[in-house]
Amino acid sequence: MMLVPAAAAGRLADHVRKPTRGPLSRRELDVLRLIAAGASNYEVATQLFISETTVKTHIYA
Repeated sequence: MMLVPAAAAGRLADHVRKPTRGPLSRRELDVLRLIAAGASNYEVATQLFISETTVKTHIYA
């Protein structure tokens, strides 16, 4: 199981606290919540019916 690095989760959380490009979308928040709960990229993708690439895009955007 590959987990998202803590730094990436922290960057997403920073966007929630102080958005630099506007608020996160509903989908970005869905990804953030699952990552914060410890889900891997694969698990997030499976639960949200999106690709792992899309998960990574949300994390690093």
